[in-house]
Amino acid sequence: MKKQVCVIGIDDFNFEMLNAFNEAEKYEYHSVLDVSELQHRKKYPMQNLLDKAISNIDTLDSSPDAIVGFWNFPVTCLTPLVAKHYKLPHLPLDALVKCEHKYLSRVEQKKALPDAVPDFNLVDPFDDQPLKSVEIEFPFWLKPMVSFASQLCYKVRNKEEFDEAISSIKEGIHRFADPFSYVLNEADVPDAIEGIDGYFCLAEQTIPGKQCTVEGYVYKNEVGFTGVFDSPRHAEHETFFSYEYPSTLSKKTITEMKKMSENLLKSIGYNNSAFNIEYFYDEEKEDIWLLEINPRISQSHSDPLHKVDGAPNHKPMVEVAVNTKPEFPHREGEFKVAAKFYYRVFEDGVVTNIPDKENLKKIQKEIPGMRIKIWVEEGTRLSELHDQDSYSYKLASVYLGAQNKEELYKKREHCFTLLNFKLDHF
Repeated sequence: MKKQVCVIGIDDFNFEMLNAFNEAEKYEYHSVLDVSELQHRKKYPMQNLLDKAISNIDTLDSSPDAIVGFWNFPVTCLTPLVAKHYKLPHLPLDALVKCEHKYLSRVEQKKALPDAVPDFNLVDPFDDQPLKSVEIEFPFWLKPMVSFASQLCYKVRNKEEFDEAISSIKEGIHRFADPFSYVLNEADVPDAIEGIDGYFCLAEQTIPGKQCTVEGYVYKNEVGFTGVFDSPRHAEHETFFSYEYPSTLSKKTITEMKKMSENLLKSIGYNNSAFNIEYFYDEEKEDIWLLEINPRISQSHSDPLHKVDGAPNHKPMVEVAVNTKPEFPHREGEFKVAAKFYYRVFEDGVVTNIPDKENLKKIQKEIPGMRIKIWVEEGTRLSELHDQDSYSYKLASVYLGAQNKEELYKKREHCFTLLNFKLDHF
């Protein structure tokens, strides 16, 4: 009998990844909510989404054996709530809140890894003088209490930029704060955040160094790792350029990051779930700084892991959810290096041309292993897109594999030229 795995939101890319490993034949997947209900929405009515997910699962012929999700908020919160309803393995809600609530997360991180956490202050954006609560010197980051993909996150260099950021945050914070308040009501909230709901912000010290990410899972309180990625940012903008695998960090640094990750996860009671933890490594001082814990796999890592190791991170995600100890392959893929690259622009405009299916087939034939997700259509005004970071507009995500970094970057340049996106800027 196949295990019945209920997935909160399946799109074409993730359906392919869910079947891109040998053991996938053991599972039958069911999408219980449409992706359109979980992304790019003005509102996320958590109770309605939860009720609909449970209702959809109850109509299945068999009882669920696992509940999984791989999207950002609100799916990170819906997944354990639905699994809890069916008494299936899930991330404990108090551990979830210690990841998603940025202030509480920093408090808990400081307990476990005091030397790796930057200075931070709680900020009420609706206070008459919100800057008074900030003790950190400019520049610093200002972030809403819950967010994803760097939305409403601003690096502020002076009071004018701070005021502009506060204005933008106040205008858009309800989109995440309302559903997150629902989650806080469902969890056993510690005294440290009593009264600190999703309408607050966090100011935190900027972190120097090279950004990287540790990907893994926790099964029956045992931490396992799938890989470590480099996450370089654009040279001139505060936005991600790519996710590249495997990391070029030294073995010593990677070992230390894994040790730090294990200590942190155990300290917050993290269990029965995949994770990815973002760090900065200051090569000059050899310091490791912790950025954040994400209570899910990173879809950005899925195809690169598959290209290099022979399986995506969906494999351990599913195995943990069905109460099976994960086994992840190592360097069994077609390529030695792989990456997800973003095709971004940094000013508003209207899309006048995107590559059609015929052009994409030609590119994929010319560049074997190329995979692409296009995020815009002809006629799209970029400033009207949802779920963009605060500094750029994402036109496409491109996945490439190669035998070395030089070849990988050459493929990227060639691919981006062939894609032939066009915009009118007015």
